[in-house]
Amino acid sequence: MKLIKFLIQAYRNQRRLKPKYYQLISWVGGIGCFISIVLWYSQLGLIAEVMNIDMDMPLRKMSGYTQISILSVMLFSFVLAMYIGCLALTILVFLIPVSLKYLTLEEYFNITLLCSYPERWYKGT
Repeated sequence: MKLIKFLIQAYRNQRRLKPKYYQLISWVGGIGCFISIVLWYSQLGLIAEVMNIDMDMPLRKMSGYTQISILSVMLFSFVLAMYIGCLALTILVFLIPVSLKYLTLEEYFNITLLCSYPERWYKGT
């Protein structure tokens, strides 16, 4: 339940940003997702090898347990790849403003880990 509340609050925080910051966050997220998908897709062969899956056999001819295992591992690895990719890109991108003293370390950690932005980034401030 806390995760759902956190995600809703993160979404609300992002929607309240000034247009230039909203655009920045959107670009970072979009590029992070693209990189994550490419990396995840490139690792599917390794995942299949680790699970000892015969890639020449159609999925429908495998047992139900094997099908569920494959799909579960693929879904979990996809979610993990998306999280790691977006987090890594966010960490790298926002190191630049920190090094230029535009952001404090506290603001940096709030942005990268908590999806909470500095007050000056919100509309109406």
